[in-house]
Parts: sequence; C-alpha cells; structure tokens
Amino acid sequence: MEQSSTPEERREAYNKKRASTDSRKFTNKNNNYVNGTFYGEVPNSVHKIEATVDNPKIDLKIDLMDGRSSTIRIRLVHSLKMQLMNETAHKNVSEHLAGYKKGNAHTHVEGGNKHSKMFAFGERNPGQEYATNKRMEEDWKIMQEFVKIKESILEEEFQDTLNTIRNMEENESNLNLLGKYSRTLDISFNLSNPSHLDRGDQCKGVSMWLSNFPSSDNDSWWFVLPNLSINGSDGVAIHLKHGLCIDWEGSIIRHCTLVPTIRDGEELLGSFLGGKHKFNQNGSASETVIPIV
Repeated sequence: MEQSSTPEERREAYNKKRASTDSRKFTNKNNNYVNGTFYGEVPNSVHKIEATVDNPKIDLKIDLMDGRSSTIRIRLVHSLKMQLMNETAHKNVSEHLAGYKKGNAHTHVEGGNKHSKMFAFGERNPGQEYATNKRMEEDWKIMQEFVKIKESILEEEFQDTLNTIRNMEENESNLNLLGKYSRTLDISFNLSNPSHLDRGDQCKGVSMWLSNFPSSDNDSWWFVLPNLSINGSDGVAIHLKHGLCIDWEGSIIRHCTLVPTIRDGEELLGSFLGGKHKFNQNGSASETVIPIV
C-alpha cells in the first residue's frame, strides 16, 4: 500500500480501500479482506517483535474497545519434536500438495506472492469433509501424524487454547478425523495476504510456522497486526521463523502476512488450528472492531 506523509492520511487511504473491497462477492461471510493492499516490507513506523532462543516467550496484552482485554502469546519452540514435525511437514505433507497450483482456501485477492497458497483439511461443515482430504487419502496417516506431533508441541504452551477449541467443537460426530482438538486444519505455503479479520473464528486460534531452512532465518517473513500500537507505533510486526507459535483472536484482531522473498528451494509453511462458528452450538462471537491506531 502506498505510504502517505502522515499516519492520518495513511489511515484514511487504507479505510477507503477497505470500504471499496468486493470480498462480499466471493464469500457468504465478509472476511474484510482489503484486496490489493499488501505489505512488501515492514514500515519504520511499525513496532517489530523478535522472539529468540534467549527470549523465547513474549506476551502482548491488548486493550479492546469494548473494555475487554486479550493476550497474544508468542513462543519460539526448539525441540526434537519440532525437528520431527518439520520432517513430516516438508518431506511428506508438502510432497503430496506440491503439484497443486493453488489451495482450496481461496482469499480472492490480487497481487502478493504468486507462490502463496493455503489448504483447508478436515470438515468443511458438520459431517461434510473437505475435498482436499482426498489429496491425502492414500496416506491420511501422514496428515494425522503431522497433527499429532503439532498438538503435542502446542500442549506445552497453549493447553488452555486447545481445550477451548475442543470444548467448542466437540460433539457426538467428534474429532477423530484429524486430531483431538480441532475439526479443521489450515496449511499454508509461502503465504502472503492482505489485512483481514477471520469472522468464522469463534475463539482464539494458534498457528505454527516451519521452514525447510530451519537454521537460516528469512528476514522478509513477518506477521503484521496493523491495528495495534505499542508506544504510538503504526502497527505491530512479529518476525516469523522456524518454530514460532502464536495464539490470537483472529475475529477481532486484524492481521496479515507480509509478502516474503522466497529463496531458491525455500518453503515457508504455516499451520493453523482454531474453533469455528459453524461447529459451535453455543452462539456466536461478538464483532468487536479495533480501530487503526
């Protein structure tokens, strides 16, 4: 998005772009994608956050407009489990999906990284499987192993979020298709997308990022929260790297992934678990909006 001279002008330009988005044409739910507005780099006015081996745990407390608060938890995980997870992801899951030019989780956005794609697995609706499950049908055990390892890693830091997802989605049709917490799993490759809200999310979700170059950080890989501000910053950006995990409320905290520079042979993989409205019988989440600051 073109940078204007002042934060006020940038907010006005952004909101005009958001108001003109035609995302309603493509989906029954307005995900509030701002089509064509990508971050190609992190602006100097955005506050950058970096988890490191020496500082692997960072919590951000967010004050919402309705008086509530929410906490974004950032964790950098280094363990033998993560190594096994990476091998399963890049040598097995990725291999099965490499031939597909685009994923089934379309965002109908323009621009960004041409290699960006996302796949949704599990249940599309209660009792109805995603067609993408068939892409892994012959080796569905690989996907289940992927989820099993991921869950065991997340249980160490995000057990409360996982329990909330399970309690929300569990019913007599149950969760045994993928794992023991969520009825859906989103997997992305070299993802870039515009700022958006995930209105289909019912509660906090948790993402994990993996790289097939685990010992070499990609300096252009960032998760951006444009509506948040720390000490007057014009947004917050979290440096993504192999082993990074974040939980946040995607339905009320606007977020996106910066367009990364993909090096030869590199594959940046993300995976997301979250509770969805469509599987919950206990009402829907409020649509609290955080203003751009």
